[in-house]
This record gives sequence, structure tokens and C-alpha cells, in this order.
Amino acid sequence: MSNLSDILSSAARRLEVELGGDAEELKALGLQLTNDLALAFGQEGYEEALVASRDIVALHVGINAAEIGDAADGELRGIIFGFLAAAAGAA
Repeated sequence: MSNLSDILSSAARRLEVELGGDAEELKALGLQLTNDLALAFGQEGYEEALVASRDIVALHVGINAAEIGDAADGELRGIIFGFLAAAAGAA
């Protein structure tokens, strides 16, 4: 499976936006959040944990974590959410 850093970098290039943060730190953060979410998968509060994890990553790379923002931010938030949900469910 691809890592979160690679997926977001590819999406950022396609959307022509700059992301902040260190790629290696983002890989580690994605792995840690995925592991945490895998433990919570199917439990009460999982959806809230997934949204919070998405927002942590969004803030780490410097995109708007709130539901407001431009279309690129919204698409990147969706990519983060989808990656974390799929990775946690597969773990």
C-alpha cells in the first residue's frame, strides 16, 4: 500500500498546491494514526477519531482543516480521510 506522504504529494502536484511539513514525518504520522484507528475500528467513537485524525494530518501539511476553505483543501481532506479509513479497515 502506498504511504500517506506519497499520495498527498501526488495529489498536491495534480492540484498545483504546495504542502508543508516533512515527508518522513508525514509517513510516520500516517502510520501512527492508522495504527490507532485500526484499534478503534468498529468501536463507538471511531468516526469522530477518523475525522480528528484527518484534521491532524491536514494541519500538519498546512491545509485548512475546517470544512471551509477552497476546493483543493476539500479534495485533500477527502484524500486524507479515505486513506486513513481504508488503511485502518485493512489493518
